[in-house]
Amino acid sequence: MSPETPDHQSLIDQGSAEEREAFMMRLRDATEEDAAVALRNAKVQLPLTSPYEALEFFNCMIDVLSGQRTADDADDACRIQAGFGSTHI
Repeated sequence: MSPETPDHQSLIDQGSAEEREAFMMRLRDATEEDAAVALRNAKVQLPLTSPYEALEFFNCMIDVLSGQRTADDADDACRIQAGFGSTHI
């Protein structure tokens, strides 16, 4: 996460009570497809066996359900792919 981007807890804390409740309802309504999208490119696999893995999965789910994952994927599509002429390894 970039320095200018607030962390998930800050985003939740800054919302109104109605926004927080709506966000929590989205978390509760997550589907298996949401979980599959969150696990794609995540640093963990099921079953989750440590607190680190649980937190990584939770953060990935937040990104999917908040739309951050879609925004990041769109930004990545505009970047030069790794390889010739790219500064990414």
